[in-house]
Amino acid sequence: MLIKYDDLPSIDFTFENVNVSTLDPQFEDLYDCQEHGRVKHLIFYQLGGKRRYFCGARHICTLEQGDILFIPHGTKYRSFSEDPLKLAQGMGLSFDLRSESGEVILFSEEPKVFHDDHGESCYRHLKNILYAIMHPHGNRLLFKSEIYSLLERLFDDPGKAELTDKRFRDIKAAIEIIERSPEKNLSVKELSELCLMSESTFARRFKQYSGGSSPIKYRNKLRIMLATELAKSSLTTFEIATSLGFYDSAHLCKMYRQETGKTLKNKI
Repeated sequence: MLIKYDDLPSIDFTFENVNVSTLDPQFEDLYDCQEHGRVKHLIFYQLGGKRRYFCGARHICTLEQGDILFIPHGTKYRSFSEDPLKLAQGMGLSFDLRSESGEVILFSEEPKVFHDDHGESCYRHLKNILYAIMHPHGNRLLFKSEIYSLLERLFDDPGKAELTDKRFRDIKAAIEIIERSPEKNLSVKELSELCLMSESTFARRFKQYSGGSSPIKYRNKLRIMLATELAKSSLTTFEIATSLGFYDSAHLCKMYRQETGKTLKNKI
């Protein structure tokens, strides 16, 4: 089933073979799909640096921090960091789409760039999708909610996205410090003071933003997701714990087991 981007909001579809991963430029700076093309659709979020994309010799785009690129299944392309001294980092969501009748959904158009993730809402959706995938009981409701919301943000009326961002402008200061610096151990009182509101009002507004999680619970989810990624590095468990704001390795491991039901695999 071959469609255009504008057709997607009006079609019933499901997701298959979903995976979320981060780009480690130390090992994966050059990504080459020119011979066979992409195997699945990809939404790539640029977290830092600049990354260039080419189809053959033709330059498609250069992504900067906060930019998002959708690359359809079958696209033949290559990408690499623009500056080898400042390697680009990013997060990717890959998946297959299937129509209600069971047909595989493909796109007839070239990769699509979405510049500037206002309010970092798309990044928040990606992090929540990662959390839902890694949840021990498979939080399917959260997963479906976040992945459909992400596609709506990208392919539906952009005016809706701006309205959504405006809804939480009053707690933007707290949202930014939690999501950009989750290692900071700010209390609910301190976060509410940043937003010039009472603790109870702030807590209620934040739960509306997070889908029911308190500020501390939401911050812990972010820390646990980051710990999962950092565990792939050469850092010890103690180094990961202290970098993310935990008291020590035991505190991190306890919280990790509570959130995921699993043991953090890393060097002691």
